[in-house]
Amino acid sequence: MMLTVAYTVFFTSLLGIATVFVIYPASLFIRSALGKGATGRSVPAGEASPGMAITCVVIARNAEQLIEKKIRNCLSLDYPEHLTRFVFYSDASTDRTAEIMRTYASDPRVLVEVDDTHKGKLEALNWAVAHCSGDLVLFTDADAMLESSALRKLARHFLDPAVGGVCGKRVIGENLESMQASQASFIRFSTSIQQMESAISSVTANDGKIYLIRESLFVPIVDSVTDDMYVCLSIISQGYRFLYEPDARALIQVPSRSFRHEVIRRRRIVAPNLRCIFMHRHLLNPLQHGSYAVGLFINKVLRRFLPFMLLLLYISNALLLGHWPMAIFFTLQSAFYLTAVLYLLPGKKRLLPRAIDRIMSTVAYFCVGNYGVGLGVIDFLRDKRISRWDPVKH
Repeated sequence: MMLTVAYTVFFTSLLGIATVFVIYPASLFIRSALGKGATGRSVPAGEASPGMAITCVVIARNAEQLIEKKIRNCLSLDYPEHLTRFVFYSDASTDRTAEIMRTYASDPRVLVEVDDTHKGKLEALNWAVAHCSGDLVLFTDADAMLESSALRKLARHFLDPAVGGVCGKRVIGENLESMQASQASFIRFSTSIQQMESAISSVTANDGKIYLIRESLFVPIVDSVTDDMYVCLSIISQGYRFLYEPDARALIQVPSRSFRHEVIRRRRIVAPNLRCIFMHRHLLNPLQHGSYAVGLFINKVLRRFLPFMLLLLYISNALLLGHWPMAIFFTLQSAFYLTAVLYLLPGKKRLLPRAIDRIMSTVAYFCVGNYGVGLGVIDFLRDKRISRWDPVKH
């Protein structure tokens, strides 16, 4: 009986992990290659912009090292000046962020709001959109530098009335060493999923660094959710598509500055993300939403339970060591986790050969990231909520 349970847990966990990393990406690749579903590029590559008015929204807190560069970046975007406006909001910054913003308030296209009460990003976004005037709203972060043509490349998709939102591509604009390279690999995997999903129907994950939506479709963001995910799912719930445009690029800093920061960041994101999906759980019904419902479940729910599947796989494997294939697989798993532990131990990692350092860093990043995800899932199940936080941008 014990062996039967162990085998069941082992193969169920293995199937769940394979679904996330192999089966779902492979099915997307085949379907997008065969042209099944809607086309991801709603307009021809050379199509002109739709001539819609756009308001760019930037919420910042204690970003004095970034905000002037960000404002200049926004003002230099290649889009008709008479069709662009900008809202810069300082959320109770205690440094020079608000002071720097005010120096641009004389520009008739710019609205600066300085709030002395730390209300949090979500309330700030709701205020900013309420003060937008135009057809489309661009959301971008203070640490994301947009390529000049990014706005045009996003906006052209709105010539298709079925499109409600489009997100761009984040690119790490720093030297890639060890942990940075691992994060770049993770981003490449995630964006490849987005690109294939967009070629079929809609993305299951939005990118908060750069996304554009129809202002008329904005639903005020509720407390304790992630804004990019909530906005994306609310637009899809209204019957519109949400696409991915790889040619609209945002150069960003490395998301996590250390392994400790990675745990904090993942934990903070996961619980609000799952809360977004729970609020839009009707999208998980395949009878109503077809393959999109399946993709949303795999990429945004099942993937969040990966830490627990990995743990169950290891434990069940340990109970099946009497069979040599299981013994080999257990040894490989143990070596994988031991690699992560050794890399995380204090020491002079710079002495490692570059190739080995990158491999060990990727393994450590995978394990640390999943630890943070697991904590986030537990927070969600405990209904632990976070309304405000101080971002680490430098």
